Amino acid sequence: MKTRLLSPGIITLVLTLAAGIWMIIAPAALNTQPRGAHWTHATINDVVVGGVLIAASLIGIALHIGLGLRALIQAAELEASEADSTAATA
Repeated sequence: MKTRLLSPGIITLVLTLAAGIWMIIAPAALNTQPRGAHWTHATINDVVVGGVLIAASLIGIALHIGLGLRALIQAAELEASEADSTAATA
């Protein structure tokens, strides 16, 4: 079985995280938000959408890692039980 160092899912989640960070810093980086002024509706929208993207990607990354660890633990337990059963029959 071929295993990948980074799965396409985790790469997508990291890119989504980067997009969320960019959405939050873009108004300041591109000077679309006047300094010292109240936030414009566009800036508020950018920050909210960026926050949602960051939250969703972090939840996805945590789930991906958690489910991957669970699969590794289950595989190790299965291997150990098979080793015990073959040792008992020998």
